Amino acid sequence: MVDFSSGSDDSSFEFVSDSMASDVSFIEERTEETPRTTNPPSPVLEASTKIIKRDETDDSKVIGYMILGIIVFSAVLPYFFPSDIDNDIAKLTDEIVGLKRDFQLVLHKTMKERKEHYKKIKCLEDIPEDLLAKWVPDASNFQGVAEFISDQQKGESVKEFMYEAHVKLNIVRKNLLELVLIRNQTQEGAILLRGACVYENGKSTKVFVQEGKLYVSWKYVHGNEKKRVTMVYTVPEEHFHTIEFG
Repeated sequence: MVDFSSGSDDSSFEFVSDSMASDVSFIEERTEETPRTTNPPSPVLEASTKIIKRDETDDSKVIGYMILGIIVFSAVLPYFFPSDIDNDIAKLTDEIVGLKRDFQLVLHKTMKERKEHYKKIKCLEDIPEDLLAKWVPDASNFQGVAEFISDQQKGESVKEFMYEAHVKLNIVRKNLLELVLIRNQTQEGAILLRGACVYENGKSTKVFVQEGKLYVSWKYVHGNEKKRVTMVYTVPEEHFHTIEFG
């Protein structure tokens, strides 16, 4: 190699021989051409890619078959079972309706028998104790009440009390009852009644039962005339559901 200097320290040029230059050019060409050449994919990578693609395809087919199977099953199922299910539901509904009807008939028959038995009671002591506090006024069968209120010059509050109060009978002991009139938690003084079957308070008041109704009757004098008042009470039908007669 020969070095020529221009005497300046700032720059220098180097020259190489032709053989070296050709070598350099060949290297540069190989360097420039190298990126253009691509190696073929390895057999392993290519096989893996095919397997992955095949698996994705198989999964899609399986999912498609499953969906198709569900659709077919849903379409076919009604042809095998609905009639049986509908028949079972219809039978169950008929059985429920039948049981309800039978229950109503039994209840009606039981209530009828209890009321008939109750109406045959002739003595107060034979009435079930649970019913002795259930008497409510049957004002349509009252006798002499309006006249009594007028004769005694009773006020409106007394009238309301007599027409709306219900009767409660308490058993004190054998052949001794206590009669109480109650309205809106307001209680009139108790009256003691003695007897058997028909109960009385002295000679003026008489309490007895007839055909399922309670009669409370008493006498009073207005001027020179003796008069009688009769108040009638019944037991509401709903109370017979839980009452047993011996």
